[in-house]
Amino acid sequence: MTVKPKISDLQQLGNNIRRIRTEKSISRAQLAYEIGTSEKHLSRIELGEVNSGILTFIKIARILGTTLADLTYKVKF
Repeated sequence: MTVKPKISDLQQLGNNIRRIRTEKSISRAQLAYEIGTSEKHLSRIELGEVNSGILTFIKIARILGTTLADLTYKVKF
């Protein structure tokens, strides 16, 4: 029996951001520029390696035309 590894909340948040960003056909470079960060930092957010502040996530939601609820889908609080 194979056990599926549990992903962290940060990884889930990053997965949601990446999924929405790609659905909207926005490049990582473009989103990073719009929120005022580097592409490398955004990549680390999408991989769940860093925890950014709430204002960063609000900016991401605005640029992606979505809500914080969509960004945090399946994230346990």
